Amino acid sequence: LQLDVKDEQRLLKKIYAMVERIEKQLMAEQRIDRLVDIFRLLISLEAENTLYYLRLSYWLIQVGDLFQAKEALIGAKNDIRYQGALRELQDFIAQTENGQLNFVIPLIRAGEHYLVTVLLNEDVEVQLMLDTGATKTVLKSVLADQLSESATRGDLISMNTANGQAKGRLVTLRSLQMGGLNLTDIEMVVMDLPSFKYDGLLGMNILNKYEFSIDQAANQLILRPRLKTL
Repeated sequence: LQLDVKDEQRLLKKIYAMVERIEKQLMAEQRIDRLVDIFRLLISLEAENTLYYLRLSYWLIQVGDLFQAKEALIGAKNDIRYQGALRELQDFIAQTENGQLNFVIPLIRAGEHYLVTVLLNEDVEVQLMLDTGATKTVLKSVLADQLSESATRGDLISMNTANGQAKGRLVTLRSLQMGGLNLTDIEMVVMDLPSFKYDGLLGMNILNKYEFSIDQAANQLILRPRLKTL
């Protein structure tokens, strides 16, 4: 557009802010294929932008295209500002290829919902409904009695539920296992859920530890550890 340097920088700043908003929106909607398309387009428009190559590689990892993810990193290898992010992505790809990172958790389809079989404190098996709208993982209070005395004590907190606000107790469980994943010191809200037919909710305090997606055809929850740099 033959802009002077200051005008060009202002325009690019607005573009980057718009890209960030779009990325967050599509990420929330789990439209990963669309994110791949967008960053490929952005690279074609601004081939010298290293961050676009890094983001493209990141999203290609999420769709499982590790070969293209490695290819995308070629565009970032000579930028000394982002060598840490480059190495992290390269290591992530290598470990993923070796099967060291991804966790595949079986799901049970229940109407429009998915259930996850979870083992608490290596002792009590429960079925939790997957709920991306729940900030905390929730367990029915009638089941907490089976775990330990500490699972029935904790700070009182208020939770927004489908039936309005309800009181619960914030407790920390020793362990939570699902599939091959084993987590320790997990916060969970214990509360009365008299009209809820499942044992509780698997919420975002666990899911947010990972990049996650649902394979609806295979009824599987796929968890990938989050990258720290990007």
